[in-house]
Amino acid sequence: MFVDNMAFCRPAVSVLILLLYLHGVVCAPASAEVTVKAYLNDSATLPCSGQHSGTVVWVMLEKPDHVVAWCNQTSCWSEHGFEMSHDNYRNGTFSLNITAVEHSNAGLYQCLDDHKIISDVRLKVENIPSINVDRYHSVVLPCHGISPGLVTWVKNDKPSDPLAECDRTSCRSVKEGYQMIYDQYLQGDFSLIITEADFSKRGNYTCQCDSFLFRVQLLINPLNSPVHIQSGDSLVLALDLHDPLEVIYKRSGAAHQTSVQICTLYGRSLHCIDKYKNRVFLHSALELSGMNVSDSGVYTMRTIENKEDIHIYTVNVTDYQRPPLPSPLDGKVICISFFLCISVIINVILVVRLCVLKRQHKKANVTCVLKNRCCRNEDANESTAEEQILQTEQQ
Repeated sequence: MFVDNMAFCRPAVSVLILLLYLHGVVCAPASAEVTVKAYLNDSATLPCSGQHSGTVVWVMLEKPDHVVAWCNQTSCWSEHGFEMSHDNYRNGTFSLNITAVEHSNAGLYQCLDDHKIISDVRLKVENIPSINVDRYHSVVLPCHGISPGLVTWVKNDKPSDPLAECDRTSCRSVKEGYQMIYDQYLQGDFSLIITEADFSKRGNYTCQCDSFLFRVQLLINPLNSPVHIQSGDSLVLALDLHDPLEVIYKRSGAAHQTSVQICTLYGRSLHCIDKYKNRVFLHSALELSGMNVSDSGVYTMRTIENKEDIHIYTVNVTDYQRPPLPSPLDGKVICISFFLCISVIINVILVVRLCVLKRQHKKANVTCVLKNRCCRNEDANESTAEEQILQTEQQ
């Protein structure tokens, strides 16, 4: 919450208010209007102070005669979501606190002391800008201004637990994984760098210095997992963080069917609707057993508090197909095919053997012919030698 000091004057108005304790017309001079801006779901304080003469009342003018809180000498009363402090009332401070701002709270409020308007306060409700990033990626949270001195980044409204900070001398990373750049700081760029965003980094971040602040919400894009399983198998849903979670299911092909919450998980406490009570088991993950074709669809793990989608499973379950049993005819075909194969193999072996034998026989014949020629040559040589000896003896 922060106050816009650019107040302006507006013409005198007459306000008709039916107070819980007073019937009549209340007329009072105009007061300077103060504008208070608050982010959605944040707390806001509407200022009012001064001297009081009796009962101080807060009225929302957008809803005629709508008293949201009052205090008198003995006690205070307020609607749900609004607060006034009796101790502060005694000290002259009549501020109205709104515990969690909603869009319906936006509008003009008046703080009145009996017949006098003490202050006019306009509440403006703004959505926190958000930045989305994929898991484990780096991201820059923007913040710009005129360098006034110390600039600090905190998360989830914890000013005593800074993440990173810069002043006129240097920048410091107070926690690992967060960084500010000094040269950028000197130029009015106070952006925060998150080096690796995971689910623990999601939340609201505030860049603050003196009265100036800027808030931004960091969201981690949900994981998307296509799953193909057979009927009878189990679906395993990972627990990516320890926040309270819910499991949302939407059946495949049901375009107009609303999503159904089938389970909730708070720590180790699991609660499921009757249809799933005996099928879902909690281990290190959630296991949905006995899946069948009708269980096909989209299963979403979602935070209960902020309704953030964490993990989306698109599941397709198919029937288990058993292999067909062989028929007697198939057996005969197999036997015939087997014997044909054996016959072919035997024939091939016989042909090869026959070729080898034929080749060996041919080789043997050639060897024999060569040997015969050698024998005839030797006989001729011996006859010639004998003739020469006889001729010598006769001489």
